[in-house]
Amino acid sequence: MKSFHTFLISTPRSNSVCITRILEQTKRFNILHEPYVSVYDKEHYSELTKSWWKDTAFNESKDIIASIKTIEQNNKSALIKDMAFAITNYIDHIPKNDNFKYILLCRNPLDVLISFYKKTQQFEDNTSLNIDDWRSLSGFYQLLELKKKLSNNKNILVLSSDDIMKCIEQIFKFLNIEFKQEYTKWSPCINEEEISSKSSEWKENKNNVLFSHWHKEALQSNGLLLNNKKHHIEEIEDIKNRDMVIKLSEELLPVYNELLSL
Repeated sequence: MKSFHTFLISTPRSNSVCITRILEQTKRFNILHEPYVSVYDKEHYSELTKSWWKDTAFNESKDIIASIKTIEQNNKSALIKDMAFAITNYIDHIPKNDNFKYILLCRNPLDVLISFYKKTQQFEDNTSLNIDDWRSLSGFYQLLELKKKLSNNKNILVLSSDDIMKCIEQIFKFLNIEFKQEYTKWSPCINEEEISSKSSEWKENKNNVLFSHWHKEALQSNGLLLNNKKHHIEEIEDIKNRDMVIKLSEELLPVYNELLSL
């Protein structure tokens, strides 16, 4: 089978790691997990994130492309799972040919923002983020920009993970891979050794503490959960930040709907 490379580009907290784990079970892909985030952070949040990255973290987008070419030379296919906010400015660096497929993944904005906000609570610096930061890091506008940039590309799929099983079925059809139920089961990563091993397998560049923090649910699971967790605004106790999330989710809802429109 001819190798091809798939970009899974997502808004935060949208089940992209779960989908990565499912695609991993097909044994068809070498995974590059969020390689563009380190490039983005070093440009935009260098002081805040300086201790987050392994020495192997990518510094420039050209190094990521070189890694993809190495995978291709070994007759393998790459799965590049990344965040919309991180990759958008570098999408033009990716070669334009039929070997590249793009899956743009999102989720209801309110669920994204509440989940994302809660995950940042461990970091003292999160209080310095303002609504413009949250708007940018949510990735909805960037995902829409990517959709428009790739509008002439026949190898693009835009979908929501709100219905996770439907989402997975669409992805397998798009990639022309036969879906098997066994792909929805895997071994959990519980202890430090297992997390480190998965980090290495996926060419993850964040340190293992952060890797585990951001992706704990998907790493420690042993298979797909069919029911997405619905979030409620009361989960955010701080009134100021609750109001910010409500305001931003209302702003982003039309963007979400435009992303999913034909």
